[in-house]
Amino acid sequence: MPDTRLIERWLPIAEIGIESLRERTPMTPFPAPNRLHVWWARRPLVASRAAILASLLPVDADRAEFLHAIGIHGDPIAARVRIAEATRTGERLGAGAYGYPRAFGYTPTEAEKERLAADGFRSPMVLDPTAGGGSVPFEALRLGLAVQANDSNSVAALIELATIAWPAAQGPRIESAFLEVGERFVAEVRRRLEGTFPEEPEDDRRPDGYLHARTITCPYCDGLVPLSPNWRLAANADKGTGLGRATNPAQSRLKSVRAPVFCAASSNLFRKMSSSDLPSGLSRSSAASGFSCALSNAVVCTLGIPPDK
Repeated sequence: MPDTRLIERWLPIAEIGIESLRERTPMTPFPAPNRLHVWWARRPLVASRAAILASLLPVDADRAEFLHAIGIHGDPIAARVRIAEATRTGERLGAGAYGYPRAFGYTPTEAEKERLAADGFRSPMVLDPTAGGGSVPFEALRLGLAVQANDSNSVAALIELATIAWPAAQGPRIESAFLEVGERFVAEVRRRLEGTFPEEPEDDRRPDGYLHARTITCPYCDGLVPLSPNWRLAANADKGTGLGRATNPAQSRLKSVRAPVFCAASSNLFRKMSSSDLPSGLSRSSAASGFSCALSNAVVCTLGIPPDK
């Protein structure tokens, strides 16, 4: 009888695809290897684990057990249908829309690995000669397999050492050392940037970075206006937090506000610029990033929230 592996006959592509997207959802914590160092071709962890596991299990393996082992503890396809319907009707399902955490965060238990072994799970040495960001060897290690990984790029090799080899060899000791070095690094960065960021009026606020953009001077009010594709800081454009100019003239920095964007000269709402609105000297691409006053047709105006609005 031919030795047929599960991946040769079946793989839940749709479910794995949805989980791969969930793994990299913006504004959510990415997997630990992604945060360690950028790598432009890093494969999703859930897809990597699925490929390894399905290559080692026999064709008659328990498929429900397989899905649980790769972290899919619900029906992501049905969840996407619910989410699409909720989006259409304006309902908010919140963080629990799928009914279970993202798959990449799940590590199979020892009991689960024993059940997989009883199901015909092979335990060979996993070799990845072009490991890149290290997703395949990382997931092989989480499955309890022996791993050999390599890459001709020295950056990739260093990422693999830091992600796989050193933690596997050093265990909790490297975690405590990493946390200690990280705390010292953060403290030193904040000390050096102490005079760079303005003081915040509330004690519970801490600036951690800048939003930067090219600027242009308004021909009507001489205000310095940043050009940006949009002024939103949240995905929901109508109700989310956006950017507005500080009302104090002495402050030239932007602050976040929950309000529409108005022209400080005429107190009118901004509208998006079109290419026909462009003044002399502005490139055509500026139309995608500028705003003009809807009433006075000023090409650019100082951002601000009128006190009477």
